[in-house]
Amino acid sequence: MKPLKLNGAALPQPNKLQRSALAPAKAVGAGASLPASDAADSITVSNRAEEVGRLVAKVAELSDLRQERIEPLRQQIASGTYSVPASDIADAILKDEQ
Repeated sequence: MKPLKLNGAALPQPNKLQRSALAPAKAVGAGASLPASDAADSITVSNRAEEVGRLVAKVAELSDLRQERIEPLRQQIASGTYSVPASDIADAILKDEQ
């Protein structure tokens, strides 16, 4: 079974029991059909799935905001005008040590 991905991240694969539950129902006998009340497909989304959807949307928004901050820095590095004060580097090193 091909791995499923959502925004590049691998999703867990369904186990054998889940796959059998997801498999399409087989018709019994020639010309078998569902009763009219069961003919329409429906889907129910859990609260967790809704929350995952909201979080995925937030992450998508954040990547754009982060890109706005990164691009000017990338241009400064490319042009050779980017510099970080030595005191900022020292502070970051000391902060990591704690």
